[in-house]
Amino acid sequence: MGSTRCVPRKLRAAATRPYGIGKVAAEQMLRNLCETHGVEYVIAVPHNIIGPRQKYDDPYRNVASIMMNLMMQGRQPTIYGDGEQKRCFSFVDDDIYCLKEMAYRPDVVGELINIGPDEEFVTINELANNIANLLNSTSIRSTCRGVRRK
Repeated sequence: MGSTRCVPRKLRAAATRPYGIGKVAAEQMLRNLCETHGVEYVIAVPHNIIGPRQKYDDPYRNVASIMMNLMMQGRQPTIYGDGEQKRCFSFVDDDIYCLKEMAYRPDVVGELINIGPDEEFVTINELANNIANLLNSTSIRSTCRGVRRK
């Protein structure tokens, strides 16, 4: 994990997939409601957050937790596509620092802030192999689901 950074996002998001479109729509709705009703706001956009007491049995959130849970059960995690998708992860304490800063700094009102490292990426395949090694798991095979990249 790299050092977590709090960086205002100046560029408009160009979402093309339903998940990203939903996130951009939520950001725009929040802006609209707050500006309409005169409420100050700051939008936090954290990267994948990891840390102690993380809920690892939720099958829908946080790829690292999902993989850990499945491997601890001796099951194969599903890797979509070719597994070369890249993700960044940040430690929960680092994110809390940024969130506290955002709550008390008047110069970020109305901003959208990306929280997390932006230079230390790991592929999903690397993540799965790292977790398998840490857990001494044999529950990782080179099976993938979905469309492979060309």
